[in-house]
Amino acid sequence: MSAPVANPNQKLRNPFPRWRLKNGLMSASDQELEASVESCERWALWCAGLLVLGVVAEVVLAAAHPPYDSFLEQWGSAFANAAVAIGVGGEVLFGRMTSSRQHEIARRLRAGLAPRTLALEPFLAALEGIPAPTLAVRVLFLKDDRESLQLAEQIWQALHEGMKWETQLIAMADTAHLPSAIFAGALSVSGVSVLEQHSPEHQGVFTGTWGPPLVKGLSASLKEVALGYEVHPQPVVRIIVAQKPLLQ
Repeated sequence: MSAPVANPNQKLRNPFPRWRLKNGLMSASDQELEASVESCERWALWCAGLLVLGVVAEVVLAAAHPPYDSFLEQWGSAFANAAVAIGVGGEVLFGRMTSSRQHEIARRLRAGLAPRTLALEPFLAALEGIPAPTLAVRVLFLKDDRESLQLAEQIWQALHEGMKWETQLIAMADTAHLPSAIFAGALSVSGVSVLEQHSPEHQGVFTGTWGPPLVKGLSASLKEVALGYEVHPQPVVRIIVAQKPLLQ
């Protein structure tokens, strides 16, 4: 039985309380973290209000000085002290929870600014035993994107020196010049795409000699690696390094 398809217009059920991260801090989405921070701040304010209420209650009890053995005389101070204790504890607790969630958001932002790096060993391991293409592998990168160039150079070096494959490094003007193809997935304007071309004699049956191993090796350290095929007179392999995804 196929899995049910989520309706994009359907509102997701929020956890209660909203500061609770049901999948844990590291696995939470950015939206869940932001909602949790907002909830923690709100609960911290409520705890602070409870603290103020407890202090005010103690002052009122002291000023009223109810008769001995009355309910307020017997339990009023205990309730007020409990409110103070809960308020202080809750304010500290939710303050720490807010700080941890904001720290995780900041960590993800820093990671998003860091350049992509190719994990060399998994990349070479995925290509072990794969014959070199008959024509040079073309590694394309965005001309005015330094981060794209740096990653493309790493891929070029891994193929040229590590695999001893003939490899070319080619600059693209922009993502509008990305090649059109018949894709198993989809060519993305961000991330990395592998495009394997086959001669028309295959009649639409693509062997995938180089594409899948390249995707496997790249996916060990990079996100959004797409795979595509194109009918072409020559068996050319192209690796297209577009701009870095926002949250990679």
